[in-house]
Amino acid sequence: MDKIKVLKIVLCVSLAFLVTALLVFAVVTAVSSKDDNSRKEGKTSEKQEDIKTADNPEKENAKTDDKDKKDEVENPKKDDNDDIKAGDPTETPTEKPEEPDNNEITITPAVPDNIVTPIAPDNKDNVVTPAVPDNKDDLVVTNVPTEPLKPDDKDKDIPISEIEGVESENGGILYRSPHGNGKLVCIDPGHQTKGNYKEEPVAPGSSETKPKVSSGTSGVSTKLPEYKLNLTVSMQLKDELLSRGYDVVMTRIINDVDITNIERAMVANNNNADVFIRVHANSDDRSSTKGILTISPTSSNRYVSGIYNECYLLSQCVLNCMENSTGSTGGIIWKTDTMSGINWSEVPVTIVEMGYMSNPDEDRKLSDPDYQKKLVKGMADGIDDFFVKKQ
Repeated sequence: MDKIKVLKIVLCVSLAFLVTALLVFAVVTAVSSKDDNSRKEGKTSEKQEDIKTADNPEKENAKTDDKDKKDEVENPKKDDNDDIKAGDPTETPTEKPEEPDNNEITITPAVPDNIVTPIAPDNKDNVVTPAVPDNKDDLVVTNVPTEPLKPDDKDKDIPISEIEGVESENGGILYRSPHGNGKLVCIDPGHQTKGNYKEEPVAPGSSETKPKVSSGTSGVSTKLPEYKLNLTVSMQLKDELLSRGYDVVMTRIINDVDITNIERAMVANNNNADVFIRVHANSDDRSSTKGILTISPTSSNRYVSGIYNECYLLSQCVLNCMENSTGSTGGIIWKTDTMSGINWSEVPVTIVEMGYMSNPDEDRKLSDPDYQKKLVKGMADGIDDFFVKKQ
């Protein structure tokens, strides 16, 4: 009897436990089903929202623009490129800036990554300036073309002073006039920076010798070296002759050279010059000596006997015209056979001694640009006169 009761109690407890388990299972199942339904509804809502957004992009942009405008009002941005202007820093602009069209699409061009912006030096002292020689004598002519240029019509518009010389294959620097008259003048600016005192024959086949070239004299008042004066005036004479239609060949265009007197004569000979003008300045032990002097060979000079008459005529024409141009008086033609630059010449030649650097007054005149122009005009007039009288 007691066993039956115990059995009934066990069955009741088991039944109660089973019912409880079933109830718990039912509750858990119901909760899980509800969560799944909620997630499905959320996904469906998002899909629908995406579809609405795709169908109405303008409405979405409008919402975004409205939000941006609100942010700009609350937190206005400062333009980095705006300049700071004088006045009240708290002053508010009275004009409302123009609102951009919300529908307008602005395209910002892409900037290449490889663009390099030059960096300006912070200090002007860091800028490197090409070095310029302190002394013009240090200037060296380089990259000079070797073929002479023939003038054409366009060259006639080039200023005479800008005509460039070319290195002649026969020696010297050759300049072509844009108004060519068919005549070639060789100009030899006498002397050079440093003399070459080695000996050379005074004439072809002569046993007598003399220094190849000296550096010349200098101004008693100006202290100007003769070789500098000679080159300055010779370059002006070159431009004057070019303007008159003469082609010109220069034995030198800088001071720091080493060209002997024989080599200078060879420049005139090899280029077949029509006349050879050697530009010098004079000196004397007496400071009162002054005036222009030209030098010609003598009639008995066997080395230049074939051109003696032309040499003398050239010396005479140049002296007369220089005195007329400058107002100088008392000039003479000195005939001598001691000048190697004359004895080696095969073309009509004269040496022009422009004045005495040993005379204080004349020395200062020789350095005067206005007086130099008169000297140049006189020499050019003398060359013109020579060709007229030679005919």
